[in-house]
Amino acid sequence: MAPIELPRVVVAGLAGDSGKTLVSLGLARAMRSDNLEVAPFKKGPDFIDAAWLGAASGRPGRNLDTFLMPEQAILDSVARAGEWADVAVVEGNRGLFDGMDSWGTHSTAQLSRLLEAPVVLVVDCTKSTRTVAAQVMGCQVMDPDVEIAGVILNRVGTSRQESVIRQAVTGACGLPVLGAIRRLEGEFLPSRHLGLVTAMEHPRAQEALERVAAAVHRYVDIEAVLEIARRAPGLEGDIPPVKTGVAKRVRIGVLKDAAFSFYYPENIEALEQAGAELVTLSPLNDDDIPGIDALYAGGGFPEVYAARLSANRRFCDRLAEMIAGGLPVWAECGGLMYLSRALSTDGVTYHMVGALPVVVEQTERPQGHGYVQASVDRDNPFFEAGTKLRGHEFHYSCLEGMDPGLKTALSLRRGEGLGGGRDGIVANQVLAAYTHLHALGAPQWAESLVRAAVEFKQRHSGARDYLAPEIRTGNGQKRGGLRKRVELLVRERRIDELEAVVAAEPRAVRHLVSLSYQPDEDVRLAAAQGIARAARYHRKLVQSIVRRLIWAMNDESGTNAETAPAVLLAIAGEDPELLLPMLPDIIRLAGDRGLHDGLSRTLRIVKDSCPGKIGESLSRALNRRFSKGEPHGVGSAV
Repeated sequence: MAPIELPRVVVAGLAGDSGKTLVSLGLARAMRSDNLEVAPFKKGPDFIDAAWLGAASGRPGRNLDTFLMPEQAILDSVARAGEWADVAVVEGNRGLFDGMDSWGTHSTAQLSRLLEAPVVLVVDCTKSTRTVAAQVMGCQVMDPDVEIAGVILNRVGTSRQESVIRQAVTGACGLPVLGAIRRLEGEFLPSRHLGLVTAMEHPRAQEALERVAAAVHRYVDIEAVLEIARRAPGLEGDIPPVKTGVAKRVRIGVLKDAAFSFYYPENIEALEQAGAELVTLSPLNDDDIPGIDALYAGGGFPEVYAARLSANRRFCDRLAEMIAGGLPVWAECGGLMYLSRALSTDGVTYHMVGALPVVVEQTERPQGHGYVQASVDRDNPFFEAGTKLRGHEFHYSCLEGMDPGLKTALSLRRGEGLGGGRDGIVANQVLAAYTHLHALGAPQWAESLVRAAVEFKQRHSGARDYLAPEIRTGNGQKRGGLRKRVELLVRERRIDELEAVVAAEPRAVRHLVSLSYQPDEDVRLAAAQGIARAARYHRKLVQSIVRRLIWAMNDESGTNAETAPAVLLAIAGEDPELLLPMLPDIIRLAGDRGLHDGLSRTLRIVKDSCPGKIGESLSRALNRRFSKGEPHGVGSAV
């Protein structure tokens, strides 16, 4: 295949916070303003800078990382841009030669050599003159195979300082000074604990980018930078044809809003290429979740939005129901935090989704930062044992008192993860890790998530017919909507059909609970039967609902005096063991006059259904509870 012509330049620095991001964003935006198509890239795994580059150029910002992905995948990613872009701008990270070790492995310099891309070096000139030339010369000598093609001075204080540095760099290093950016007033791009405030959250992102572009236009010779980029030789990359007309086999939800924005474009594209239709969901703003077959919960800043996330109980509870019903979920970092029982930050604890048996604490210092090497060594919904994974982590949170019995799937050779050399919590069909994966380095990831979604869809396919947009009543009339369908089946006591609906759609259980409060006794009993049948498919969900019903029986309003005993009695007839964890509360409440009849029958069924020592232990507990002559005792009933 003929080499691909794509002008390209790497914007590197001597250290972090040297001005690379300012220059990269300014170049991308200024070139775009000059009607050039810019392909933006970020060296390393950083989500935030890549997203800002995307906002500046109007194209998705992509990451290039020699640790996370094979070299050929990097070349192919850049080569694809050659089909449409006029120039590629690659922002480096940290210092030019900074990598994983003293040899600078996986550094920006290594990436520039791979891409055969010339480097423009951005140097912070604060309180320096000729020493800047010494630093630049050191970079030239350090690795002659890295082409340092020009220098941009940043944070220049005076005209005299600029003149001295220009002469020193030109004379000693033989390099052109492409620009000298003065100290800029104000904060163009505010930052916080994980880096810059994200482009999605910045209230005036476009205005900030225009200010950055204006500064670069004023102080940098953009045409000279383009001339350097055009010196890059043809790129030996492959452009595999993009699949078109891929059949959408499943629907996968993606959490995407100000709280969750850490997604690599390649991960999204890989899911689509594997046959997924992606559905964007906002835990901050949505109050319901449409029918999906799996969920991708990426990272972000749930700690910043903890109060709002916790307050949206409808979304949290709906997601908890779906996960209890077996929904496959891949969660990374912020997604893990959101799925936990609770998130503690700034001295306040906020209830989250509750799908993971952990509480997460936000701390003031990083708990994990860097590359991750992991091996899959235990059962999980997505990867086979023995699979090797590479990723990265950056989090200020940790688990509060990690339970030694917590189920995890990843053994870490490198990285912190959950702590103790482990990562990847497994709960139901969820795998939640602090480790972020990139699809170019883990090509099996997208296929595994889509495969799990297909299996979930197939498990429920037998009941999908009952979830058609319309359902006919006994007299042939049509009615639509899940709530109406559930109500119709309850009122007509079509319990087998009702079972099919709740099997396929856990959300139906909520409607059954509301129907179990109806004054019509037949409706209450049919709804209770439906809840009991739902336990066959969504055991944890029904168990949590039963706990709420039992707790509500303490309410002096008495609204559950009829409802809860009927539901418990129906469940006892279907699956008495499901009630065993709640028996102490049921026994205590059975002494209440209004609850006595229903609960005493429930207890009798549970006792008679439990074999051996469990039944004997229950009998002894009942005898102790009601041997003191409390009113309305149930001793004789059980």
